[in-house]
Amino acid sequence: MKKLAIVFPIVVISLLSRGAFASGCSTSTLKGTYLFEFIGSVNGKPLSEAGMDVYDGKGNVVSAYSDSNSGGGRQLGTAVYTLNPDCSGVINYGGGVFNTIYVSPDGNSLVYLTQNSPGTTKNIISGRENRVSRSLVNINR
Repeated sequence: MKKLAIVFPIVVISLLSRGAFASGCSTSTLKGTYLFEFIGSVNGKPLSEAGMDVYDGKGNVVSAYSDSNSGGGRQLGTAVYTLNPDCSGVINYGGGVFNTIYVSPDGNSLVYLTQNSPGTTKNIISGRENRVSRSLVNINR
């Protein structure tokens, strides 16, 4: 028993130092179809949105969504994303608007905070996305 008490911690430390339990993230972590919703404000006016994002695992995302400020009609959008090994990253929509994201290591969910470059529209938006399929749904129709 004494021998096991000495060997076990050495094995665990060895595995941890080699990253055996570290999953890490990359752009390929986000791949599939995700549903999202959020509530926030743009320039002090309330905004709610619901939709679907399709991440291709290569740094591109296509969105189909409806929001409370456009009469509820379906809209399409595109963006690019990067994901760091610590599972944090950025989705860049262009025009100074981007989401800071935190992704679960298995890629099944993410949370985000929308931010803006100085001098652009003031957004206060946070939300959550959950993967509903590993397939890439074609939402460009």
